[in-house]
Formats: sequence, structure tokens, C-alpha cells
Amino acid sequence: MFTHASIGTRDNQGIEFSVKQDDPRADQPELGEVTLQKSEISLLEALPWSKYGELWLHGCNTGIDREGWCPAQVFANSQKVTTFGQSGYAFFSEKKEIFDRAIPFLDTYPVFLRAYKRNKNVKDKEDSTNEAIPERACKPL
Repeated sequence: MFTHASIGTRDNQGIEFSVKQDDPRADQPELGEVTLQKSEISLLEALPWSKYGELWLHGCNTGIDREGWCPAQVFANSQKVTTFGQSGYAFFSEKKEIFDRAIPFLDTYPVFLRAYKRNKNVKDKEDSTNEAIPERACKPL
């Protein structure tokens, strides 16, 4: 799932979705961006996953504990399936294992959205290698 994950305040953080511009509800400001919060993710009905099913969250910090919870772990628990989350800020890339800038939706295929050792994901600029950061695997509890 390609998405944006917001840190926000304790009461308003989660996985974010936007309303498509051609949706008749797009002119409703309150629907411009919809945040699926921890409590809502926890209440999602589990899909009928196969025995070997996996859920991959491709969005900033979806595999990091923040404010006492990790989006990938909450999805793993609610969906009863191993869920992978990004261990840092995610960037669009044309390559999976090394960052190579991609501009989505401009006929660039494939496109990967994952965390790489660059920008906000490294403390010092000299630590920037552009290598992919392994995703965090969360098993259902």
C-alpha cells in the first residue's frame, strides 16, 4: 500500500489518504485528506488473507514506533497477517536497493517507495549512502 503516514499529535496521526480530484466530494475541505488513526486501524475487519499473505506499507515511518504505537504492528494485529513497514522517511526511486530518484506517474516504471539512507534518515550528511533501509517485519500479536 503506497500511502503517507503522519506523526501529528497523539490524537491525530496515522495513515493518510486523499480524496481523488474527480470525486464529487473533493470540494469538501474536510475530506481533502483522511487520516486512518490507530483506533480505526484496530477496528478494521480482517481480510481473508492466504496462509502466506503479507501486507506491505510503503510510506514514511510506517515501521517505526512513535507516540507509543507502530502502524505496521497495528495492521498486523488487526489483519492477522505479517505486515512490513518502512524504517524511516520514504522516497520514490526507480531502483529498489539503491536510491535513484523517480517521479511517479510520469511513465517511470517500476517505482519503489521506501526508506533509503539519505536526508532525514541519516544524522550526518557523510552517512548518506542512498542504500535501502530494511523494512520492519511485524508479526500479529
